[in-house]
Amino acid sequence: MALRGKYVCGSDLRQLQVKKALIIDDVLDSGSTMTEACRALKQAFPDAALYAIAMTYLRPPNEGRP
Repeated sequence: MALRGKYVCGSDLRQLQVKKALIIDDVLDSGSTMTEACRALKQAFPDAALYAIAMTYLRPPNEGRP
């Protein structure tokens, strides 16, 4: 995964009392961006409930096509 470790929550953000977080991505392709964002938030806020949504996704080349 090329994004592994690319996202971190800085010390200023870690000072917040985060109980819930919503992650919105414009396009879900492989899921690596969403996965890494969730990983970074869970590392900084282990007790927070995370919710994620993608506005659209890219289908694999042959999925659901004749």
